[in-house]
Amino acid sequence: MSSISQKEAIYLFTENTVSQGLWLSEFEQMVKDQVQVEKFKDTSVKAAYVVIGAQDFAQAIVLFTLPINDKGFVNSGWYLPLRRLADSAGHGPNMGDGRIRLACHSQCSISWHKDSLWEPVTSDFMAIRKAIRDNLIGQKPLSLSGQETSGLSQTLAKSTIASALSKPHEDPEVEQLKAELNLKPLRIAINYSNYSAKLNAKKP
Repeated sequence: MSSISQKEAIYLFTENTVSQGLWLSEFEQMVKDQVQVEKFKDTSVKAAYVVIGAQDFAQAIVLFTLPINDKGFVNSGWYLPLRRLADSAGHGPNMGDGRIRLACHSQCSISWHKDSLWEPVTSDFMAIRKAIRDNLIGQKPLSLSGQETSGLSQTLAKSTIASALSKPHEDPEVEQLKAELNLKPLRIAINYSNYSAKLNAKKP
């Protein structure tokens, strides 16, 4: 990292929301000590390595999959050079402090690691930005409060994301990213929102 004011975090996704955050040192210790993560056992978890700047804006993101075996441990031998991937990443969207560096499946500087990365949509960036803003690291995962509460939390989270996605972003680069990702449902939501506004304007 280029500045001591930067922080490194790992965010784990459940479906389309960030459900847990760890500092990189905690994550590395978890992998080294083979700490059980039973919540994610027998699956490949979507994860994000995020370099966070002094103003708590993402500066670089590496989107990778974390393989968890059927006993709830990270597969032995798993390794990715996260810092190297972040340092050599291409351009990503503006997440509040200029365009970030982004490494993902379609944009990977180290070709043999390409299949260990995943492809984002706009809501994934919004989920990461929300996790940083809400200081998710050190907080309880959304699913720890029981099945009913978990379902409600996920419903509210999806509703919040859908509401945010239906509004055009003030940054034209984010809007361009939406177009590049071919988010047809998003365009429909935006068009419907604009159409509704016009109808309401015509009402006496």
